[in-house]
Amino acid sequence: MPFQPRRLLPAATLLLVAVPILAAPPQLRDVTPRGVTIGERVTLRLVGAHLQGEPRLISQLPISDAKVESSTANEFRISFATPADANAGIYALRLATSEGISEPILIGADQLPQQMITANGEVALPVALTGALTGSTIREIPFGGNKGQRVVVDIEAQRLAGKLNPVLRLIDERGTQIAWSGGESHILGDARLETVLPADGKYRVRVHDKLYRGA
Repeated sequence: MPFQPRRLLPAATLLLVAVPILAAPPQLRDVTPRGVTIGERVTLRLVGAHLQGEPRLISQLPISDAKVESSTANEFRISFATPADANAGIYALRLATSEGISEPILIGADQLPQQMITANGEVALPVALTGALTGSTIREIPFGGNKGQRVVVDIEAQRLAGKLNPVLRLIDERGTQIAWSGGESHILGDARLETVLPADGKYRVRVHDKLYRGA
């Protein structure tokens, strides 16, 4: 019998497979304000991604009477109280959901009243201010002072894992610089100035990035 070659036909296989979508653990990008007043109730706004799924706050700072104010995939608001005997310092917060736990984000805790920085809004001392500074932006915070008054200005940026290389300047109402501070190694690259005011009047704290490239 003569050999009959077989024709090879191209073959294709189509596979349809149901692949489960794996949920991601929560990711935190920011929290405001970046500080809490010890002994008082505070509401924090945490922003990120994948924040849904029975979220709960995990805090190094002791807290009590926590109440979730609102919760979405990208924003989580929670209010809580802190004990009056809590220690001042910098604390880590994490958000836990049914899909995992976030990387930590840092906040400060002290006895100072907390405010958000507003455009050129004068503040009353003492105060702790939360704000953002990017690129070549220069922030100025005005306040009134008295002759002989001791003033300490401290910025927490590097200590909160920020990218800002801060410079602080204290300017009087004539525009004269009377004190300044750059990054100091003993406070992890943050800036702190201390001075005694020479006269009654209006003063401004000026803040900017060392290379005017604030991140």
